[in-house]
Amino acid sequence: MSKGLHLEFNVSYEAGTLSGRASVLSNQPSLALWNGEALVVNCQSWIRHGAPGPKDTFLDTIGVLNLCLVTVTDKDVDLNSPSLASRIEGCFNFHRILFDALDTSAPR
Repeated sequence: MSKGLHLEFNVSYEAGTLSGRASVLSNQPSLALWNGEALVVNCQSWIRHGAPGPKDTFLDTIGVLNLCLVTVTDKDVDLNSPSLASRIEGCFNFHRILFDALDTSAPR
């Protein structure tokens, strides 16, 4: 319960492929959705690795679900490296790109 709203989080696992995930989402009764319920799909760290055909099928499948939100995120830095120096360097390089972009586009 958050701010008076009931929140439920369900993870669907299916063979780790885009077509497998699409088949899970295309079976709407298995999603157990309630009428008027907000549906969010999180495509974390895998959608850009799919081939165009299966990726299009997956996107078409979630397109008919009348989603409220789709998140597409990707891991930009390796924070799991055993080397502290490597993790710090990765963070620095990631944030340097953001600051360089801001510096380039900001008015002077």
